[in-house]
Amino acid sequence: SESESESVDGNTSTKDREHSNKVKLVGVSCLAAICTDRVRKGQDRAFVGVVSNDTPNEVLVRCLVISKDRVRSRQDQEVLVSDLVVNSLFHMALGEEGFPKDHIIQGFTKDIYMPELDTYSETTVKV
Repeated sequence: SESESESVDGNTSTKDREHSNKVKLVGVSCLAAICTDRVRKGQDRAFVGVVSNDTPNEVLVRCLVISKDRVRSRQDQEVLVSDLVVNSLFHMALGEEGFPKDHIIQGFTKDIYMPELDTYSETTVKV
């Protein structure tokens, strides 16, 4: 007998395809090198990649380079990276109208993000 999710030939059924077209799926990844007590070359920075089923061939990549000012603690830097991840998810899930790109920076925790020292950038990569 045929299951709801699979047809006889093993392909996804029309019902499942229609459902998946209505559901918003978002994927996120994060790579960060932040303040540590070990000697490390390079900048303190974080990269966040987000993709959705609306644009499966595009990955939005955001980069935050955090100044090594040593005024901020590791916990402060962790908050910045967390803000970047969460704000990126909100933007991808809600779209430009629900969560505009300028909210990404505005959403950073006040008194931790220092626009005069930190560098934020983003780009879309075709895959």
